Amino acid sequence: MGKIKVLQLVEDFGGMGGAERVVYDLVNNLNPDEFDLTVAIVGERGLATYFDRTNAKIYYLPGSRHISLKILMSLIGIIKSNNIDITHSHLVRMNTYNWFASRWCRVPNVGSIHGIMQDEVSFRARLYSRWAAKFSTRIVTVSEKLRLNYIDTYGVNPAKVITIYNGFDVSRVEKNPDPQIIKEFYSRYNCSPCDPIIVAIGHIREVKGYAYLIKAVFKVKVVFPNIHLFIAGDDAAKEKLGLVEEIEKMNLHSNITFLGFYKEITTLFEIADIYVSSSLHEGFSLTTVEAMAYGLPVVVTDCGGPAEIVENGKCGLITPKADSEELARSIIKLLCDKRLREQYGENGKKRAYSNFSMNNFIEKHENLYRKLIMG
Repeated sequence: MGKIKVLQLVEDFGGMGGAERVVYDLVNNLNPDEFDLTVAIVGERGLATYFDRTNAKIYYLPGSRHISLKILMSLIGIIKSNNIDITHSHLVRMNTYNWFASRWCRVPNVGSIHGIMQDEVSFRARLYSRWAAKFSTRIVTVSEKLRLNYIDTYGVNPAKVITIYNGFDVSRVEKNPDPQIIKEFYSRYNCSPCDPIIVAIGHIREVKGYAYLIKAVFKVKVVFPNIHLFIAGDDAAKEKLGLVEEIEKMNLHSNITFLGFYKEITTLFEIADIYVSSSLHEGFSLTTVEAMAYGLPVVVTDCGGPAEIVENGKCGLITPKADSEELARSIIKLLCDKRLREQYGENGKKRAYSNFSMNNFIEKHENLYRKLIMG
């Protein structure tokens, strides 16, 4: 038997998000002696700088706001010309394309669910999701809560839906930060190693709950006047304008900084006392795992995946979502207790390496593909 030929299908929104990183990790880590990877990327070309360096065959297809017959026919052509054995898509629209194209070509398909469910998406997206849920060969969710939510929402056979936690890239957290970059960071942003620093990573979107985190910082500032919050992630979205207005109203302009895309993730982890995820909804949270793997204590909201990642009171604190008061209280508790931060950091590092390794992530996907080929 030859290699198993897998087509990965993902949408490009202009940069590397959670779903895109999953595809990137699969392309780079699946056993090349057993699997032959092809990737179809629909939309912008922000991912080209990442995927063009891989050994996979890459197709770039123009995006469309709605389901496009042209894109569908292109995917069918890719499946046929490359003799694809399995198709694997990510996110709602790509799962819909996958369902149509794979059924037309009569190959098994996998649809990955990375986040938001029924009450947070449009009617059209819910309709597409129902089609994909009904006709997908397998559904992969990135957390158990998301799996149960998906089964309940769409009435899917539970045996058809499996959970595979995302795995973190060890090289991203074991890279030693450059002391000069750290020194320049402190100088540029007018802070010092003595100041309490919290870090959050994620695109500037309402779902990330930054409005509540900003309000929490306002409360933390009463106890720690020199508190600094650094938010790293795409900050070109319109949501940023409202957040900036709130920061100005609360006189937090010297306490909160938007960094935009920031590649030196270990620099942020090195300067931080605490990592915070304030999301309102989150399928998983790979940056939370990475922060834990680096040895940081974390504060997360009870919004899905993060609450499965973190053991409350052992490697971090879990707070109710959309609750700035509780978020502030948890941050203050950790900032007041260095020994507790160190204890949580040590426990979190062990948990990250034992439960969310790249090896586990890859092994489960390889087993899934093998089972689909065997029927």
